[in-house]
Amino acid sequence: LSTQDEYVGKLLDHLEQLGLTQETIVVFQSDHGHSTEERAHFGGGSAGPYRGAKGSLFEGGLRVPAIISWPGHLPAEEVRDHWCLGSDWYSTLGSICDLNMPNHDMTSQNLTAIIEDAQAEEVHHVWHWNFQDRWSVRSGNWKLLYDPLDTSLTRRPEPNAPEDEYFLVDLSQDIGEQENLAQEFPDRVKELTELYFQRKSEEQKPYTP
Repeated sequence: LSTQDEYVGKLLDHLEQLGLTQETIVVFQSDHGHSTEERAHFGGGSAGPYRGAKGSLFEGGLRVPAIISWPGHLPAEEVRDHWCLGSDWYSTLGSICDLNMPNHDMTSQNLTAIIEDAQAEEVHHVWHWNFQDRWSVRSGNWKLLYDPLDTSLTRRPEPNAPEDEYFLVDLSQDIGEQENLAQEFPDRVKELTELYFQRKSEEQKPYTP
């Protein structure tokens, strides 16, 4: 990580030396939570208060920071607390650069309004994730995980108890995703499950440009 930090610094210094700092948009983003794989010495990163790591659909595997910098054009040293997708940079950078981007079959929302104003509305209201046979769906603060795997453990976790096959959390009350509310709110489980399979059905339709 220190090497990565050093070379990002070298890149930014090089842009400054060339006089291109105010002509260059820099975006930095991780693609998943920290690794607990053998090649990463079975861990060493931290997801802070979040549960899970790379390969997990808990927040520790999904929730990553992103930074965009364009001195003189975009707000500096400000923080946004909006949920976005990595693919949103496609529409966002196209908009900022005033480009006529090709229309790809992908989910990508323009984040420009959020970048410019912390009070801007969310661009996503429902999120879907898949990893192998596991899946998760979130609507607002409610999140449902199917057969969740906690990869933040340094050993392979025990199989889920039968009652934890569907794992429901309210992120506004339990950001660490410790308490399964599926038995308490079965209607919410049903609602989120239907959202997931509705999305799967839409994905299986033939693509028409």
